[in-house]
Amino acid sequence: MFYFGNIWDARRKCPPSISLFLGGRFEEVLQHDSSKQIIGQNPGNNKYLDGAIVHNVQSYLTTEAGDDTSLRELEVLVTGAACLQLFVQNNWLGPLTSAPPSCFLPDAWRDDTMVQDLALTFLTEDDMGLVVSAMSGDTTSSARPKSPTLRATILERIEDISKKETLLTSDSNRDIAVLFHVEASRLCQLYWEDAHSREHVAQAKKLAGIQVELTGALGKRTRFQEEHKAQLMVRVTREQGEETLSQCSFCASEIGVPKNLPMEDDTVLNKIDFKNAEDNIAIKLCPLEQALLFAVMEAHRRAVASERLTEEEVMAYLDFILDQVTSWSVAVSALVRRSVMEKNSRRRVERSMQQLEELVNNIHRQEPTAAHRLHLFYAVLPPASWVLQGELATLLISLGCVGAALDIYERLHLWEDAILCYQQLGKREKAESVIREQLAVKETPNLLCFLGDVTRDSSHYQRAWELSNQRSARAMRCLGYVHFSEERYDAAVECFEKSLTINSLQIPVWFTCGCACMAAEKYEDAVRAFRRCVNIDYDNFEAWSNLATAYARLKKVSTLLADFTLEPADRLKNLGRQQYIDPVSGFIPEDMVSVCQSLEDELQTVISKLEELKSS
Repeated sequence: MFYFGNIWDARRKCPPSISLFLGGRFEEVLQHDSSKQIIGQNPGNNKYLDGAIVHNVQSYLTTEAGDDTSLRELEVLVTGAACLQLFVQNNWLGPLTSAPPSCFLPDAWRDDTMVQDLALTFLTEDDMGLVVSAMSGDTTSSARPKSPTLRATILERIEDISKKETLLTSDSNRDIAVLFHVEASRLCQLYWEDAHSREHVAQAKKLAGIQVELTGALGKRTRFQEEHKAQLMVRVTREQGEETLSQCSFCASEIGVPKNLPMEDDTVLNKIDFKNAEDNIAIKLCPLEQALLFAVMEAHRRAVASERLTEEEVMAYLDFILDQVTSWSVAVSALVRRSVMEKNSRRRVERSMQQLEELVNNIHRQEPTAAHRLHLFYAVLPPASWVLQGELATLLISLGCVGAALDIYERLHLWEDAILCYQQLGKREKAESVIREQLAVKETPNLLCFLGDVTRDSSHYQRAWELSNQRSARAMRCLGYVHFSEERYDAAVECFEKSLTINSLQIPVWFTCGCACMAAEKYEDAVRAFRRCVNIDYDNFEAWSNLATAYARLKKVSTLLADFTLEPADRLKNLGRQQYIDPVSGFIPEDMVSVCQSLEDELQTVISKLEELKSS
């Protein structure tokens, strides 16, 4: 949030750099003389960029400037804010800048490699004090204690601002207060402070004077639906006497938004057609209120379980927002959320792909301007451009467009994902070439595991295990599969157990480990493995079947029967291979025969199962 208000006397002329910033011309801000003095010089030949900037800021603020000291502090703030806005413009919303950002730095740091190494150094040291100071404008307060992490710093700043009652309770600052709470809510969500996030959302709704509720109304979803059915919808109402925020400085102009693509399905309607006409008409919200509604939706989504009902509730919020959205950032956030939810729907997956592709293409288009796109960006924090492209690539792979996904991964230098694409395309030689190129840059356990997958050389898995200091579950898992395929079952069990010690939620590994134990005649261990399988995934009928066989081999039939009468076996009927499952007991018929033979009083069951197998 960048809001300057009336910070200088109206009789004084607005400085050029500030005028450029307020006009959204951020590149021109950094080309201004004041910005060049702050970030474009290195008079002391400092080794690091942060040292040069600190020196330049101190020099700029202590230079004889008469009554312009406060103005110079403001110019320092504007320079830092312009850097942040350009960073967001290039990496989130577009359009891309005409020149690389490094061109604004001194000659010594215009080399991309040097800048990248410097950035990684800061990230490694977790020293974000300079960045936080530049973002908050706190360049002159050296007495403030440093925070050990960026998270603690942000939460501390939010708490400090929340205590400024005069600023947040004045009617003249109502729009600023609402925006602050919406932004604070989003930041709290980034650090999983969901309780604090909900508090900020509640405070923002109270200040904005709006009420939001999920309710129901009769309507139709499909073109051929004859009867109206109950449908979820969002209802927004204003408290009596409250005025809209549409006159606030953040909502002064409506701008263009990304294209909201229709579904174009021959059965499902583009949106719900409600029976009552008034249910199809929502109250008009200004952009700031739309951002607030998006925050309400996110807070609700994160507070409930991820299930089908939650998806329907979130879609109700998104439909309400997208019907009237006028902010670019809010529109991008809502469209991305909808696309991610629709990618698993057979009738909606095509729109999901097209919508993500449209959003990715918008980054390279020159219209609208960056100033329009950045409007309310910090209130909703849409995903970065590379995240959008990654989502698109993942969706393309699910649709079988592996080649198109590969192009995206190569452009983003996501080599591990690219290697998986090469493997799916059967290009093992190309995959091996890419892996060895990346290993020459830096040797990592994952890359060594990929090399083992491609070359089928188990020594690479062992090397990955050693390089990870015995912490790579994948290395032992892959090595275990190699031993299992070569019928070295004892060695396979040992590898699987090491992998499961690191990550105990690998269902396929538990299952294969159980099979290896069965082959090695370690039935007690097999029971333990298959039990863990069904504990994690109760509907895994193959694991239940193998568990039954393991118990039968141990002659513990009574324990076996107790396991299989815990719950009705009809939970297995909906599985894809239900035709192979007995509809009464849930056993696979062949295993049922093997088990029943262990019981003297179950001979009739043996006969009936044999007859089933004979007729099948």
